[in-house]
Amino acid sequence: MAIGWVSAVLAISRVFGEFFIYTFRWAVIVAALMFTSIVLTVTAAVDRSGALYRFRGGERRWTTLAVVCLLALSISTIHQLSTQEIPYATGWKAEAELAPKVLAKLSLDRRYHIVWDDPVSLGGLGFGLMLAADRAGFTVQTEPVFGAGVEQERVGNRFDADEELHVVTGPAIAKWQKSGVGTRLAFVDTRTDAERAEFARTQAALFDEITAKNRPWALDTPMFAIMTDKALSDAGHRRADRLIMLGQPTAVYLAAPGVTPP
Repeated sequence: MAIGWVSAVLAISRVFGEFFIYTFRWAVIVAALMFTSIVLTVTAAVDRSGALYRFRGGERRWTTLAVVCLLALSISTIHQLSTQEIPYATGWKAEAELAPKVLAKLSLDRRYHIVWDDPVSLGGLGFGLMLAADRAGFTVQTEPVFGAGVEQERVGNRFDADEELHVVTGPAIAKWQKSGVGTRLAFVDTRTDAERAEFARTQAALFDEITAKNRPWALDTPMFAIMTDKALSDAGHRRADRLIMLGQPTAVYLAAPGVTPP
């Protein structure tokens, strides 16, 4: 047990890179479960006779203490969840606008293959559209690379579908518009004029550093890749994080399977 505990501490100490709040929350929950299991195991091993369990009041006091602790943790968790600011709120707002616009133009008797190009939120809007369409009764599928996120029953060959939906975020929208490929079903940009101006300034400053340090990143590079680039400064990482928080416009195009801009 001691070896396992020491190994876990050493493993966690080797974690490096940018701090993401959701990974910290997962780690806290896992750590709490591990700590509880260790304490229970040690207690059972030391107190083989059950004397500690029966100490000063017996089962009832221990049960009451456990219930009180559980209630306190539950109340604390509910409070934190109800007061927590929604992370990456621009993605939530964009999806709330995007999905209804797209679904209103689809047919329930057709199969749609959904793919996405998202340098901002790791495909969050694509997954969101998949979920919304599935809940609304549409037959949808996607690429095998996204199988872990959508489950294998929603994975399929694009050429088995009737039509293809492309969820495009950021610079690639201009390429789609210029090519004339497909039909644009929806366009969403949740940013204000001030936020667009801030985005342009922040992006320019970030790519000045990227160019100066000869890093292999472009405008359509996923921001999370830039955030984990150790060659960039802390200021550069903060700029990348700010660009994620500000968001970028997203459009959805309907095209024949396999047809994309040249």
